[in-house]
Amino acid sequence: MTHTIASASIAQMTSANKARSFDGVSRTTGLKTPLALIKEEDGFNARMDSVENAEHIDRMARAFANGDTPEILEVVAVILEDGTNGFKLIDGHCTFKAVLRANEVYGASFKTLDLKVKEMTTLEQRFRVLTSNNQKKLNMIERGKMYNDIATLEGKTQTEIADRLQVSVAQVSNCIQAFNMPNEMKELVAQGILSDSEAFNKYRNEIKTSDIEETTANATAFAQEIKAYSETRVAKGEAKRVTTKIIESKGADRQEAPKTRFSREVKADVANAMTEINYALEGVEEGQGATIELNAEQVAILRKAGVHF
Repeated sequence: MTHTIASASIAQMTSANKARSFDGVSRTTGLKTPLALIKEEDGFNARMDSVENAEHIDRMARAFANGDTPEILEVVAVILEDGTNGFKLIDGHCTFKAVLRANEVYGASFKTLDLKVKEMTTLEQRFRVLTSNNQKKLNMIERGKMYNDIATLEGKTQTEIADRLQVSVAQVSNCIQAFNMPNEMKELVAQGILSDSEAFNKYRNEIKTSDIEETTANATAFAQEIKAYSETRVAKGEAKRVTTKIIESKGADRQEAPKTRFSREVKADVANAMTEINYALEGVEEGQGATIELNAEQVAILRKAGVHF
């Protein structure tokens, strides 16, 4: 069961004091509240509908079903246009979803949750999402969604946002650009194929052009290519997460070269051998040859390290 309210349905916020009189609400450390009164505002939550977030919620749901206590949720009390009382979630969206999942999938029987009712403006609510210490870290696309909302809905400049959060203007700008990437790029992140930074760097450096249609076409072609490569990796028993560096340097149909592990001692031997080589090459002009005396063990180590003779 979900409890979603459309943004336009909130007529006004009310005080934490008045919220104590809502039907079914009792006071404990905060307000012990029936689940049906806890509502998520449509479009407010920064979280992507991603594999990573779904796995995070499922882990919490199993923990709650096994006896762990959910954290207290931060909310504001609201009265909807039809007169219905409720609590809009500010901090704790994943926890709330995990409680619902614990009930629906894992047989838990949560009927109420403890809430901490705050009195905040909508601007303060959005900043609270960005500064919370309780939630799983937002990726740059999710942060960009909140920065974008603060800019477009609250009328704040990127400089004002950066000053308030004590981050650089470049970070705010980059995150907003990441949020505004074509859906094809964001979907690669949501599916766990590319990291947020990999997707953004690829978009900014190679995908984006001055023409929107061309940018979308570039994003679609790249997404198709890297999804196919990811599927090939999964079929081989490898992780589906890839990097743009891998696909560009190896190609979608080539197998990655195995990585070689070196002990600290072997690394030192490689460094010593390379020192001897560099010493022997001192003063040798370009195009001239040089004789370098290495023992068999040094040659073997260098070959293992990828130096070929």
